[in-house]
Amino acid sequence: EAVEGVFFFYQGADGQRVFLHPLSMRCLLEEHGDYGKLPRELKGRVVDLEHCVQSEEVRKRHRPLEHLPLSCEFLLAEVDMSPLVSKEVLKVFAPKFKERSDARRKQERRDAQARARAEREEERRNKGAPPPEDLFSGPSLLQSMTAAQGDMDEDALVRLLTSETLSPPLSGAPP
Repeated sequence: EAVEGVFFFYQGADGQRVFLHPLSMRCLLEEHGDYGKLPRELKGRVVDLEHCVQSEEVRKRHRPLEHLPLSCEFLLAEVDMSPLVSKEVLKVFAPKFKERSDARRKQERRDAQARARAEREEERRNKGAPPPEDLFSGPSLLQSMTAAQGDMDEDALVRLLTSETLSPPLSGAPP
């Protein structure tokens, strides 16, 4: 029987801040009827871990976890409910589970695309730069700087580097 202001939640057995996802909890409540009839312990395959940081907004969404301090990081574990609840209960929540699954796949695709873009950008930035092992046997610093300056020839780069307007003369050198 529910008691006003008292919340039940499942937490990782080792005490870490890993809690059962609210959707999984709703499945259990649908199956068992009320908190008093829930199993004391759950074992299941974790489908997803959602990283959360406690805030006032998160507290409102996840009332059973409102005891966690602000800025506290925690995880919500979505569990494969098929061995834990009946097919009828799974059917009731199937649209929500599908929505979450689709969102995960979409996020995985976005992450893969972002990684590929970052790798292409890294390749683009490193294009023409000698690999680290070739630094001593590769082109001279002056040749590399000339290449980096594009159309500027080696003599123009030397004039630029030795120009007094950009760099003061070395101490002891005549003006």
